[in-house]
Amino acid sequence: MELRHLVIELNDSSVQFTSLVAGTVETTNSFVFADKKDYRYKEQLDEFILESGLKNREHDEHTISWSSPRTALIPSNVFAESKSEKVYRLCFGESTGSSDIDYNRLPELSIVNVYEIPLWVKSYFVVRHPRSIIQHEGTMILRTLFASPTFRLKIVLVPYADYFLLAIAKENKLMFYAAFDFQTADDIIYHLMFSLQQNGLLKEDGELIWVNGNGSSEAIYDQVKTNLERINDFKNLKVQFDHSYIANSHKLCV
Repeated sequence: MELRHLVIELNDSSVQFTSLVAGTVETTNSFVFADKKDYRYKEQLDEFILESGLKNREHDEHTISWSSPRTALIPSNVFAESKSEKVYRLCFGESTGSSDIDYNRLPELSIVNVYEIPLWVKSYFVVRHPRSIIQHEGTMILRTLFASPTFRLKIVLVPYADYFLLAIAKENKLMFYAAFDFQTADDIIYHLMFSLQQNGLLKEDGELIWVNGNGSSEAIYDQVKTNLERINDFKNLKVQFDHSYIANSHKLCV
């Protein structure tokens, strides 16, 4: 019997459901939230799942990646002595209820990803899919990044509607991880250049893996790639578009 896996990519703007059969994409359905009230998120999801026919499809596994710019990596030994809400408030200086804060451990990197996730996300999917695995998308991206060789410079850049996640690895170490707001392609290039420069990695040979996050515009990729090719500091950086990076990252969570 072929394994059926439902990959759910979710943020506060949109959601995408990808049905994998034996690891291959069978169908993809996406939806943009029109109303961003907690109770309406649930109602809109119910309506979309019914209309798209997803309600009638059985899956053996369900994994959910939640993306948001409020994500921070903490050394495991530091996190062990703290509470997640205290760590979150130290990083972001926001008064957020403990029910809206979660974390994922990455023991292979000796770090913990602490992040904000609305309570409605967990309550909605746990009730409907009790065996669901819910993690921050940054956690899944990092796990996938280090599932292949990272001795040479490797960058993963994941844009969403108005922010992007950036992860940089070299010599099998995580050199940098952060989220940045952006409005234009130039904003992305600026933050990328600054991050590489701060880590002494500008002009290095390597690759940049571009991964369109849920809700992102594909046009931004062409703009960034074209502009990068004009900048001498990036002439040794090979840019490639990976359409299945996030879906593949979900496979490592089951």
